[in-house]
Amino acid sequence: MKSDELTALLSETPAWMEREGPGTDLAVSTRVRLARNLTGRRFPSLADGAERRGVCAVVCAAARDAAPGLRAHDLGELSERARSILVEKFLISPQMAAQGSGTFLLFDADTSAMVNEEDHVRLQCILPGLDLQRAYARLDAIDDALEQRLDIAFSERFGYLTASPSNVGTGMRASVMLHLPALAIGGALGHVFEGLRGLGVAARGIYGEGTDAAGAIFQISNEVTLGTGERDLLAKVEGVVRTLADRERAAREELLRTAYDAVVDRIWRAYGTLKTARSIGYGEAAELLSLVRWGSCERILPEIARTTLNGLLSRIGSAGLGRAGDDASASRLRATLLRETFAACPC
Repeated sequence: MKSDELTALLSETPAWMEREGPGTDLAVSTRVRLARNLTGRRFPSLADGAERRGVCAVVCAAARDAAPGLRAHDLGELSERARSILVEKFLISPQMAAQGSGTFLLFDADTSAMVNEEDHVRLQCILPGLDLQRAYARLDAIDDALEQRLDIAFSERFGYLTASPSNVGTGMRASVMLHLPALAIGGALGHVFEGLRGLGVAARGIYGEGTDAAGAIFQISNEVTLGTGERDLLAKVEGVVRTLADRERAAREELLRTAYDAVVDRIWRAYGTLKTARSIGYGEAAELLSLVRWGSCERILPEIARTTLNGLLSRIGSAGLGRAGDDASASRLRATLLRETFAACPC
């Protein structure tokens, strides 16, 4: 990847954050991921440097043949801050950023891949709102093109073979980022999420497994991929997401019915803080943005474009602000960004 292309990638807001999709009042984004491995090659965690470089060369050659406009970059050549920015933009995993190696591929504005993360290839497509079927269709076309060019590890009995047993089968993770502030405030999330386990669905943090939620935004995804086809998994996740969305809407109605003044006051205080604060940490900023997102959706506040709020998800992180950690300088820069953003809002 040329330096100017890399600079643009690190500075631009992800494409899905600048568009609205179905159900964006609660569904922030949809992501579908496919894990694939090459036959006869050791998984990245067991392979030495030469083996990983060999996998990268084979995969990148096939990807370039399938998608001539492909952009690729060796993460080992990126700074720690640059890798962290890619995490904040949801383009690579925290695990891949931490290992400091592997290759990142960008097929187009919505579809990308990690090479030599946990598996040899992890393809992903991210779209705004609740749009699982379209995200899968986009990714499936790329997957088919790569399978025509690569010897993918597949078992007639088990399906696609992956580094983690939980991914064996379709190798697919279908997830939706949901905004659930009323369920969080009402203390119902623990009970609700516990009930998902029996459905083969899990709630994770904003950046996936092992990460925390931010601003009452949770990633809802399938847990197991073996024994169920892709379309059935997509339908299952979508059904759970729609049920959770209905419960969130009911919780919002209940809170506004029983504690309207307190909720409205909390939302307006959040908005006022974001417009005036001179220093603010990431956690507080995410919590206040959650309240403002809810307030705008309910017309308690004048409407604020969801694309604006989505864009802030990737911009308020310390790396995106140019800082290595969430220190005092990052807090000041974050507050400046938020003041400037909300100064353009209609109230």
